[in-house]
Amino acid sequence: YLESNFKPTLSDTWLLGFTDAEGCFTCSIHGNIDTSRTTSLVRLRYVLSQKGNSEQMDYIAEVINGRKNYIASYDGYNVTVSTTKLKAIINYFSRNTLRTKKYITYLNWIKIYKLLADKQQFTKAGLALITKYKNNLIKLGMQV
Repeated sequence: YLESNFKPTLSDTWLLGFTDAEGCFTCSIHGNIDTSRTTSLVRLRYVLSQKGNSEQMDYIAEVINGRKNYIASYDGYNVTVSTTKLKAIINYFSRNTLRTKKYITYLNWIKIYKLLADKQQFTKAGLALITKYKNNLIKLGMQV
């Protein structure tokens, strides 16, 4: 929960604790592999969830370059940072280490990010590695 008078930044460790409690790192793969090349779209997301607190989630979305969405099923909000806007999040977690099993999830997720940066999603071998790391996210129970 974010106190109304506290304004976290990417320079403090508040986001670290909030991520350990209410965050997740996700990967989705859409499409298929044919015999010559892949036709898959790979998306990474960093997601924070919080019940209520619309104004605070607006602020967090602004700080992390994300987008806030209302989720009716739990009367709360998700702030999501998608693949093309992850740079600040990557830099933040390279300086601040998660303290729970989400650290292992992050390590798998960041491997996918690096493969995407190297355009490996367009090769069969690269997509196979991405799929392996995505399955690790699922096994760790951190995939939505």
